[in-house]
Formats: sequence, structure tokens, C-alpha cells
Amino acid sequence: MIAVVIPTIRGREALYERTVAAYRATADVSIITARDRPTIGQAWNNGAEAALGVPGVEYLHLSADDVEPQPGWAEAATRTADRGGYPSPRILNIDGSLHSCGTMGGGMLLPECGDGTVCGSSPFPFMRLDEWAGVGPSIPAHYYADDFLAWSARQQGLEPVVVRDFCLVHLEGTQGRSRMVQRSADDRQMFLDAVASRSLQPAEAGS
Repeated sequence: MIAVVIPTIRGREALYERTVAAYRATADVSIITARDRPTIGQAWNNGAEAALGVPGVEYLHLSADDVEPQPGWAEAATRTADRGGYPSPRILNIDGSLHSCGTMGGGMLLPECGDGTVCGSSPFPFMRLDEWAGVGPSIPAHYYADDFLAWSARQQGLEPVVVRDFCLVHLEGTQGRSRMVQRSADDRQMFLDAVASRSLQPAEAGS
């Protein structure tokens, strides 16, 4: 079973219900809803902790309330995770056009590329649940929360790679989005500070 963490806020109920229905129609999932958290990073952290207490859950998928998974997504993502990869999805716009096929992080989206292409991050992280202890928690940010988790995953030996059949349609809800955009610069600095701090820890421990 896959624990799917879905952050949501008031005003996005229709998007949320559509997303939940799509996940339930395409895979064996346990939906964990994180409502009205101040950032997606905090919501993902709270949801991941809740997933640890759900019997039968083997995988963790950190999602959003405005994506629709496509048939086959779960099989493709779990297969990659079982091989030690950190799958990055192929994402379509609601009109069927390409949004991205993996990302290098920091908003640098990749065009169409092949399965297994090494990339920098995953906008909607997926991993084995037992890997969360090493990968998480995320920084409590909206932007760069995914990039921080991908960086942390690489420290655990999990390589971010494109998985084309891990396919999601991004519905792009806008309710609440303007407030999030205003904090992107602060979140970027939080990401950089967290990476710098985590990178220095081994050297400090040995000094």
C-alpha cells in the first residue's frame, strides 16, 4: 500500500476531491490529508509522520491537492523505488501538453527525456516508507521543500531519475497561490541554509 499525503487549504475543496478520487481509482492507497498547514513542507512532514502509523503501508508519496495520477503511475514509481531510485514524474498540463519530464531543481524543468535520465529533484517525492527516516524531514517551506528532500535523498544513496510512466496531470489550482509566491525568496534562502548546515555536520562531528 502507498500512503499519499495531500496538503490542502480552504477554498480548494473541488480540486482536493478530484485529486483524491483519481488516486483511489488508480492504486491501492491510504490518503492522508494535511489541512491548512502554513507550508507544503510542514504538511508533508506531518503527513509522513502519520503514515508511519498506518498498518500495511510500504511506500510514501508526497503529493498536492491539484494533481491527477495517470494509470500505471504506482507500478512505475514503486518499481523504481525498489531498485534504489528516487522517481521523478512526467507531468502534463490539463490540456495534455507537457509541463515537465523531470526537473533539475530550482524551477529548472526538463523537456521530454528517456526513462532513467538522471535529474536533480522530484516535485512530488516518492520513496519506500522506511527511507523517510533518512530522507526527511523536509524544511518547513513551500518552495524548495521538494529540492531539499531530493538533496537529502542523494545523501542516502537514492538517485533522482525520470520515470515516464509515473505520470501526473497538474491541474494548477490558484487559490492561495499569490501568498506562496511572495515567500519564494525566503524559502530559497532557507533551503540553502539547511543544505549548508547539514553538509557541515560530519566535519563538525569529527573535529
